[in-house]
Amino acid sequence: MGKLPFRDIVVLNICQEQVLTNKDLDLPTQQEMLAQFRCDELAKAVTEGFEGSAKAVRRPVHSGTVVDGLGALMRDWLSTAMGT
Repeated sequence: MGKLPFRDIVVLNICQEQVLTNKDLDLPTQQEMLAQFRCDELAKAVTEGFEGSAKAVRRPVHSGTVVDGLGALMRDWLSTAMGT
């Protein structure tokens, strides 16, 4: 397992501090917060990957040019971005 990104370390430190200092800790809330953070992080990575691939055809599409095989290209980009 590699190193954790800095943001993950910050979230983990916040969670650990809550566990150590709060006797009435609502663990499901902390789990939801971490889950939302991870989902946002994954969604950002997938979106950035897809948008990076789409740059090659953005200009022709915006100018009204038909890009042959665009649907297949987009499926490939999405598959690549999602790691499938």
